[in-house]
Amino acid sequence: MKNCIDELKKEHTQIISLLSDIIKVMISQMEDNSGDEFFPDDKFRELRTILTEHVHKEHDKIFSVLRENSAHNELLMKNMTILGRDIEKVTENAVKVVDNYKTKQSNVDYARAFGKIFIDMGAAIRREEDILFDEYAKIKEEAESN
Repeated sequence: MKNCIDELKKEHTQIISLLSDIIKVMISQMEDNSGDEFFPDDKFRELRTILTEHVHKEHDKIFSVLRENSAHNELLMKNMTILGRDIEKVTENAVKVVDNYKTKQSNVDYARAFGKIFIDMGAAIRREEDILFDEYAKIKEEAESN
C-alpha cells in the first residue's frame, strides 16, 4: 500500500518537474526571442506519455479501491466526484495544450496556457494527495488490521 502511494507521489514530482523545466525554457526563449519553437517534441511526448500512464495507474490502483469503499462513505463519494472531475479536466486540458503546441496562435498565449496547466496540475495533485491518497491509506490500514 505505502509503495503504491509512494510510487504515485514520485510520479507527481516527476510531472511537476517536467512541467517546470518546459516553462523555464519557454521563458528563456521568450526573453531571448530565440524562435518559434519552445521545446523539442520529445519533451512534450514524454509529458503526454507520463500523464496518460499515470492517470491509468491511479485508476487501477487507487481509485478502484476508493470507488468500492465510497458506497459506504458519503463524504468519500462526494470527494471522489469533485476531485475526480477536477483531475480529469486538468489532465484533459494538459494533453490538449501539449498536443496543440505546434498550432499555437502566439508564443505568449501558449506560454500563458501552459503556465495555467502548471498551476492547475500542482493544485490538483496536492488535493489528490491530501484527500484521496490519505483516504486510500486509511482504507488499506483498516483492511490489513481486520
